Amino acid sequence: MLKILFITLSFLLTACSTQVHLITEGYSTNKVNLLKQQLIEKGYRVKVLNITIPVEFPNSVIAINPSYQNFSAINELSLLLESLAFSTAVERRFGQGHHFYTANNIGLYLRNPEVNSANSMPPYLRTQYCKKGDANLEFRKNGEFTLETESYVNDDYVLDTLPGKWWLANRVLTLTLDNGTTAKFIKDQQQVETYQGMKPADVFLPSKENAELKQLSCKFIIIYMG
Repeated sequence: MLKILFITLSFLLTACSTQVHLITEGYSTNKVNLLKQQLIEKGYRVKVLNITIPVEFPNSVIAINPSYQNFSAINELSLLLESLAFSTAVERRFGQGHHFYTANNIGLYLRNPEVNSANSMPPYLRTQYCKKGDANLEFRKNGEFTLETESYVNDDYVLDTLPGKWWLANRVLTLTLDNGTTAKFIKDQQQVETYQGMKPADVFLPSKENAELKQLSCKFIIIYMG
């Protein structure tokens, strides 16, 4: 009896010390709130994040640190997601960028497969072989983006950032920077050569030259290496 009580108490203490980072896309507020409430009732701390789910992720992901060993918690979360009619969860152990989780932290990435994602954007794009200068585009689900460009000042590289709004419809991506500059791109799916062979990629081709900001006259690309 004491042994059972000790195991139960240990599990409850572990759950209480675990924080779940909840990232959803395409689900109703009511369904997300129901999941959040049940997680809290099970002893988890819950933090809702407004970041983009990488397009290469499955529709339901439990993301954990490579060293995470609380298999009871993983199983409990999988069963909870199943009971609430979310997609079957896939476990992923990794650590990179905004998607790194330390011990006692778990990421739940939940994308509604019934929602049309044709007008969604990947988390980032980058120029490729652009003679006019390298640049990055970082996209957020709320329709905002940040353009990062490099300039050479006093014998050193300087990173400049410019915010703006994005809109994607019918394969046309429109970027409007807060300074008023606007650029349009045509989205295309291509197979590109990489060190791992041919891989799928989203390529965004500029619809015309943009004299106001030369980097926006280049194509942007993301390659899916999974």
